[in-house]
Amino acid sequence: MIRMSHNPALGSMKNASGQEVMGEGATYRGVALKTMYFAAVALFSAITVMITLFVLLAPVFTATSTGEPVDAADFNRAMGILMGILIGGMVIGFIGMLGTIFARRQVHIFGTIYTLGQGAVMGVLSGFAELYVPGVVFAALLATFTVFAVMSVLFFTGVVKVGHRFRSVMRAVLISVFIFSLLYMLMILIMPSMRAMFTNNPLWPLLSIGISVVMIVVASLFILYDLSLIKEAVDNGLDKYYEWWGAFGLVVTLMWLYVEFLRLFLKLAALFGRRR
Repeated sequence: MIRMSHNPALGSMKNASGQEVMGEGATYRGVALKTMYFAAVALFSAITVMITLFVLLAPVFTATSTGEPVDAADFNRAMGILMGILIGGMVIGFIGMLGTIFARRQVHIFGTIYTLGQGAVMGVLSGFAELYVPGVVFAALLATFTVFAVMSVLFFTGVVKVGHRFRSVMRAVLISVFIFSLLYMLMILIMPSMRAMFTNNPLWPLLSIGISVVMIVVASLFILYDLSLIKEAVDNGLDKYYEWWGAFGLVVTLMWLYVEFLRLFLKLAALFGRRR
């Protein structure tokens, strides 16, 4: 029998007639396989875009290394294509996320669309980051997998317990982060001078690094949140399609964590002058 849960998603696992959902239940193996699927889609998209970036900018690198003038037309064409990929990836990712919200049973389809789009965005960001600080992409990946491994061990060994209060706090934190990010973007768009006021402050680099550290901590805690939902789905024998939900949520969190590590390492490189 499915136990009633404080989690709204898990608490709605009954059909309109009030009967419990039947069929083969979710398993850790199923979640793991689907997590690897979404991760593979994101990595394929990101690597493809990174290769495209390096190919497009190859003439610029060649001209720079030989001391020849950079062809402005080639550079503008390359940047135009890359910006198109970046914006296109963001739009595709947004469509995919909307699909997972409004067509929950099709999360395997819309989750794939989302990871393709966000993978492309990560590919552009990672490509430029690697050009700026060689090795930063590997460092961010290693840090992400390390945090995931540590959090998984802490959770499944019972060292860290995740309850209803923790989930409520994490949901509130996520909403707060979203509102803060939205207000910051609106502030920059409406009052561009405000950005200069922050960035010209001598304490801004340290404050910016501090913000990145906080975001990494929040993203790391969300791994525990995702794992708790996965465990509850498996323990309650929920429908197999909840494997897709658990896998999708976990991969979204890991992608977020990777981007935050990438940003942190770039800020540290800029602060200490370790860049190309």
